[in-house]
Amino acid sequence: MLLSSWLPHHLLGTTASKPTPLEQAIRKARPAIGYVALFTSVTSVLGFVTPIYMMNVYDRVLSSRSVDTLLALSLIAAFLLLIAAVIRFIRTAMLKRLGAWCDEEVAPQLFSAIQTAALTSPNRGEVQALRDLDTFREFWVNHGLVTVFSAMYTPIFLVALFVLSPYLGILALVAVAIIAVLAVLIEKAMWPGLKKASEANIRASTHARMAMRNVESVHAMGMRNAMADAWHEEHRAALAWNAYAAERAAPYTTASTFISAGMMIAVLGAAAFLALEGQISPGAIFAANLIFRQATGPLRSLIQQWKGFLGSRLAYGRLQTLFREAGMQAERVVLPRPEGALSVENATLSIYDSKQIVLRNVDFAIEPGDVLGIIGPSGAGKSTLSRALVGLIRPTLGTIRIDGADLEHWAPDELGRYVGYLPQNVELLAGTVAENVRRFRPRDDAGVIEAAKLVGVHDLIQSLPAGYNTRLGEDGIGLSGGQRQRIALARAAYGRPSYVVLDEPNSNLDAAGEAALTRAILTLKEAGTTVVLVTHKAQILSCVDKIAVLGNGTLMHFGLRDDVLKRLSTPKIVPIKGQQPELLARR
Repeated sequence: MLLSSWLPHHLLGTTASKPTPLEQAIRKARPAIGYVALFTSVTSVLGFVTPIYMMNVYDRVLSSRSVDTLLALSLIAAFLLLIAAVIRFIRTAMLKRLGAWCDEEVAPQLFSAIQTAALTSPNRGEVQALRDLDTFREFWVNHGLVTVFSAMYTPIFLVALFVLSPYLGILALVAVAIIAVLAVLIEKAMWPGLKKASEANIRASTHARMAMRNVESVHAMGMRNAMADAWHEEHRAALAWNAYAAERAAPYTTASTFISAGMMIAVLGAAAFLALEGQISPGAIFAANLIFRQATGPLRSLIQQWKGFLGSRLAYGRLQTLFREAGMQAERVVLPRPEGALSVENATLSIYDSKQIVLRNVDFAIEPGDVLGIIGPSGAGKSTLSRALVGLIRPTLGTIRIDGADLEHWAPDELGRYVGYLPQNVELLAGTVAENVRRFRPRDDAGVIEAAKLVGVHDLIQSLPAGYNTRLGEDGIGLSGGQRQRIALARAAYGRPSYVVLDEPNSNLDAAGEAALTRAILTLKEAGTTVVLVTHKAQILSCVDKIAVLGNGTLMHFGLRDDVLKRLSTPKIVPIKGQQPELLARR
């Protein structure tokens, strides 16, 4: 029971659901784990070398006064201990490589799962999962597996004590049972507090990360002390819960230390008494003490490492939850490059995973090379629709298709090769300008320059300190909002995508930038690229073919640009009670 609580369930083969990437990695690692178990078995058995050597020295060498026997025994013991040391060295190297392999196997899929989870719940702080993988891996590689497999040999050492004397065996068995019970009590005492402490630490990290991300707003609006207080409150809570867990476990850990030391004295004293009674030899006194240490050592290590085990257990649980919530992406047929025919079929859209409906029954279609303008008042759902068009939001009802294929039929990275997207809140990633434009794909200087020239940002990039090699991010230079937006526009146009979705692309642009944007849209249109443009500015509508008007949670108008604008500007007779009808222009 105690062993099963230590090992991940998939290592024991007790999971019934579809395995997560972490469980799959553990399955694949079983042969290596088996070798670790084998090596630990050998080193555990070689743990008898010193007790047997002591018995022979005291019972044979001292009585025979034979130097040759002492030399022979010493050489044999030294040779066996050397073998044990070599095996430990090999086992340590194997565990380190096993940890690195596990990271290679799980980390990429974990990063993908984090991104998937961030799309549905962007404020969950899933980056914690990367630390969870480190916590889980480091515990089992550095301590856990060896401790567990060593504990499996406790019964063998107990049998050896029973062979020396049933009294010694019973005494050791009682000690092992008490230590095991204390280990269970320590887990029950520490688990609630450590779980709460872990949750508080995650919240504190989220506060710190959000404060750093919005440092300008925090500083400008005098929120520094307030954010510090919010972080410190969670940090203090984490410390308090850690102290609470330690205090609850303290009586049991103290008792464990006392019992372990006391039982060693008891075994030594009992062995001496039995030697005085002539039931065992004098050498067996020292052998019994050493064997007792070997029998209880893994359990004492278990108690010392219990906090680390509980942290690993929490990390494992969070990783499993994340993988299951993100879902496992099955392999999909690679579809050909789409031409850009986009259709939305009676789609109902919600914000992230909430139940709040933003748009209902949206239905329209555009042909390859069309330029669609999406307009409407703030909060009408324009950005939500744009996010759905690139697969960031799944329709609650209905379907979004590209060239007749549901977006769900595409693997995200495969579809992303043919899509350009400029979000409303533009962020560039740490790296060079060229790396950002080419989306961190293999080097393609010609493609990068082509995309930059297409959107009219080539000269702007060349004016930067190192041109296309200028580094952005924490270790690079800062850019203005307009500069970021224009470079992000080049990123959206990179690779001549089949369709491009631009959410407020001219929000930070000056007149020259807007002119370059209009030219870029017309160039994309000439190349057969479908463009969807979300905007509040009427000037940019001059380059669109069709317009979709959102309002009141639905698609109010859709059609050719001039037809829709005409309907929007046509006066409407609105009767007013008790007065003659007045002429009001629909806005």
